[in-house]
Amino acid sequence: MRQFMEQMKRKGYKLLGLSNWSARVYDVMRKFGIFSELDGYLLSKDVHQLKPEPGIYHSFYLKFGVDPAECVFIDDKPENVAGSIATGMPAIRFTSVEKLREELKGYL
Repeated sequence: MRQFMEQMKRKGYKLLGLSNWSARVYDVMRKFGIFSELDGYLLSKDVHQLKPEPGIYHSFYLKFGVDPAECVFIDDKPENVAGSIATGMPAIRFTSVEKLREELKGYL
């Protein structure tokens, strides 16, 4: 996954994170360097909202000044994918890097 993220960044795409994790996320982020590939992130603990509720997606759009129609949300949970789509951001359910590469072709 890290290699894929690095490739996307080299192509000029912004990589942003949206997580339901608690304050313990910082321990995980320090342990796994892949998180350094993110250009920014929004944590549920900071906005007191959770995926798949619409509010957290709207907070994400506001924080990063992004148009949801110009983004693609990627998550392994079907309910979070559905939550993203309901707020206007296309989404892909992550099952493998290979499938993600193929599905993203329709958006790039």
